[in-house]
Amino acid sequence: MSKKEKRSFVERAYTTRRGRLLLNIMFRTGALKLAGLYVRSPLSKGMIGRFVRKNGVDMRPYEGQTFRSFADFFIRKKTFEYDRAPGALISPCDGCLSVYEIGADAAFTVKGTRYTCADLITDGREAKRFEGGKCLVFRLRETDYHRFCFIDGGRQGESVFVKGKLHSVQPIALEKEEVYRVNRRKWTLLHTDHFGTVGVCAVGAVLVGGIVFERENDRFEKGGEMGRFELCGSTLVYFFARGAIALRKDLEALTDKEEEKEVRCGETVGAAKERI
Repeated sequence: MSKKEKRSFVERAYTTRRGRLLLNIMFRTGALKLAGLYVRSPLSKGMIGRFVRKNGVDMRPYEGQTFRSFADFFIRKKTFEYDRAPGALISPCDGCLSVYEIGADAAFTVKGTRYTCADLITDGREAKRFEGGKCLVFRLRETDYHRFCFIDGGRQGESVFVKGKLHSVQPIALEKEEVYRVNRRKWTLLHTDHFGTVGVCAVGAVLVGGIVFERENDRFEKGGEMGRFELCGSTLVYFFARGAIALRKDLEALTDKEEEKEVRCGETVGAAKERI
């Protein structure tokens, strides 16, 4: 399915009565689970070539890799460069970045929907620490690299899994549904060397039943693999405390404008503003 067709399907699903009916059927009948089983099977290998051609995926970073299924192809690995300087803030993933101020009540607004940090970081006491800080939302498209890395060195806390639906994370879906409040998600706290405590919430999307964190209650190093999404597009939401970071000027200009800018895994997006 081409990008244009995919967008058209999602738009119909969230803006028409027939589309809403189809969406409800998909959620209630297990159709998404069946689709997930198929793309994890060897029968789906034929999808890989069609997906690469239709979406213009550059396969040079993945030369020499073989894939057992479309799902295996989806979590393919690559190497990337990143700024190793202490205090340099790097993008954890490929995707589209949007930026939001976190209000004094630990709230922020995305596509007209008001969220609080506690909607994603479900421990209210921990969520409160991000009042007045920054929220960075990285929306991964289906063609993006779906592994994500650590933005700094430090120690990761426990992971918390929250059951939920698997709505699309495309902008039209965000306008129609409280996606970050109702979708399946997993969150953790990173106690970093240069940015203080950072909240990270991985939000699932259509077919993304698997959200994998590689570590828990363990040390990590900048640039090391933090985790991956299994199948289709999804989102990473990062919460920083007040005064923790200074974003690149072009990214700071995105704040609360409902605009996105494409970033790549390892790209420098800012720096530590002050040690927390």
